[in-house]
Amino acid sequence: MENTCSPVTVPVNLGFDPKKFPSFRENQLETAIKVSESDKTLILVEAPTGTGKSLSALTAHRLMGQPRSAYVVSTKQLQDQIEADFHSPVVKGRNNFPCLHFQNLFPDITSEICQEYLGGDECEFEVQCPYLVQKRAALASPICVLNYPLFFTESNYVGAFSGLSYLIMDEVDAVEDHLMNFVEVTITPYLVGRIGIGSPKYKTKLESWREWTGTAYRKLSEEVEKTGSLEGLPPVKLKSFLRLKRAKSKLGFLASQLDEGWVMEQEKTEGGVEPSITFKPVKVDRYAKSHLWKHTSKALGMSATIMGHYAMGIELGLNTWDVDFIALPSIFPIDSRRVEYIPVANVTHKTKTEAYPEIVGAVDALLKRHSQDKVLVHAVNYELATYLRINLYALHHSVMDHGRANRTSVLEEFKSYPYPAVLISPSMERGVDLPGDLCRVIIVAKVPYPDLSSPQVNRRLYGFADGSMWYARRAARSLVQMTGRATRFPGDWSISYILDEQFGHLVSRSGGVFPSWWREAVRSGSI
Repeated sequence: MENTCSPVTVPVNLGFDPKKFPSFRENQLETAIKVSESDKTLILVEAPTGTGKSLSALTAHRLMGQPRSAYVVSTKQLQDQIEADFHSPVVKGRNNFPCLHFQNLFPDITSEICQEYLGGDECEFEVQCPYLVQKRAALASPICVLNYPLFFTESNYVGAFSGLSYLIMDEVDAVEDHLMNFVEVTITPYLVGRIGIGSPKYKTKLESWREWTGTAYRKLSEEVEKTGSLEGLPPVKLKSFLRLKRAKSKLGFLASQLDEGWVMEQEKTEGGVEPSITFKPVKVDRYAKSHLWKHTSKALGMSATIMGHYAMGIELGLNTWDVDFIALPSIFPIDSRRVEYIPVANVTHKTKTEAYPEIVGAVDALLKRHSQDKVLVHAVNYELATYLRINLYALHHSVMDHGRANRTSVLEEFKSYPYPAVLISPSMERGVDLPGDLCRVIIVAKVPYPDLSSPQVNRRLYGFADGSMWYARRAARSLVQMTGRATRFPGDWSISYILDEQFGHLVSRSGGVFPSWWREAVRSGSI
């Protein structure tokens, strides 16, 4: 039968793969049209799992005539997924590619140590360089796929991906953190020793560090200038020079910016080991204009957890009139994504001695109830994760947990495990896709409030009029993300349990921050 649909109602007629995208889902095309027609700087789309936000974002790009654009995501895995679905060229950082001068030393030595990149002579392998090949392909395309660290580095230091007409920001509620990570500066004991001027006399005072960073920057600048030609330097020397240049750039920025709007966070160490010190701005809105908005004239921000579009715009340095908002409903029936609140303990730092055993008892009962299912337990921190593992094992439950180094491998083991399994994790609220039988049950053992031991979090909460709402939004976003790891496609189902009484306090104080599509699935439950 002849296709009589207009070009903008069928994905294939906009150039999309008909096997993957035979038709638009409900709200996809309408959302794309609204985005393409908006004249705001930032269009925020609250899009729950299953709404097909990627197709909407790229349909808007094609409706706008395919202007020079970039699609930015949080992980390399998501980059690969977008590339597979839409055939858009991906750019990954230099450390993913070998330097053709030292191919046999990869991955210890990567394209990062390229002499030309470091400011030396032109490279004779420029045409064949694997990094530059993928970068040229991306720059020649109307749209490419980047990750956040690469986007901020390239756009601000290199300029290759600046001057965009349209920027798609996936998981936009995490952009504040990505920008924070980009502008923060860590001073390690190695760097202090390398500079050779010792630590400042008063290590806890910003004034002392402001003076120290200025002196350190001038010293590193002199050292970089003295290095001369990089020609013929061995890879270990090139790698050292790369670290030197990066440190110089970071210290120069810190020396010009460090003021009372910044805080310092000291790494926890043992055995008298000198700690690293990280300097962070309390808020990143002051840096968003120069580091983000000057690189694009229009941006689409997508997430299941916007939770206050005007507040998010302000946090990212915009005015309320710069922001548009589109809220989409969940495509999944409520019964396929139920959230049961079972308040068994008030889990705080002060009450953990009494609360942790109560949480163990509740998790034990739920694991018995769901003895044939795969279960993900969100523990929020490593202390609670370890406590749960030890005590559930004593109750004859076989559970998996992980450290910082083996998170990915343990997750893959959990996904491939052929029988019912339990995974306890402090860090799987995002970037984890567990459709179908890979996970049927999610247990939230503790409400994920930001850590108040962080000076940045503490100052942000108590030092600003909007601190309490910011703090509540952060917890609510994390909580909704936690409960969204399992129901991933039409016909899928899962159930989530929240055990911490702090959820009731969060709702009573600021329940309006939760999106309506999530609130409608919450009900009271019992063990």
